[in-house]
Amino acid sequence: MTIKGLRTRYSVKKFLEFLLVAESEKQLMMGESGLVTTGIFHIVDDSLTRFSEYCLDGVSNSNFRPKSEVSVLWTAPSILVASCITFKYDHRFSHFPTPDWSTGVFALCFVAGRQWWNDLGE
Repeated sequence: MTIKGLRTRYSVKKFLEFLLVAESEKQLMMGESGLVTTGIFHIVDDSLTRFSEYCLDGVSNSNFRPKSEVSVLWTAPSILVASCITFKYDHRFSHFPTPDWSTGVFALCFVAGRQWWNDLGE
């Protein structure tokens, strides 16, 4: 998965911070102590990305240098039920004069051996 800065015809608006979190519909119904897993994130470049200290199923920035994009790998849970894994992300483009955050949501759904992406917007 890759989070990218906003692209225009001539440039890329770089971002300073980001948070990417995976949630399961089943996990939300069962609560945090449930057995449902949302899969596993794998860090590609630890100079840009780290596991989140706030969200167990999330990754965030490891520094505040401007970034045009960051990538992480994600492995689906080994036991899949008819469910969707929802990925939520925020990335901030500036600190001043006010924080400028951009947010998005998309889902990866599994039913009877089929899978599909759903851009949920926000």
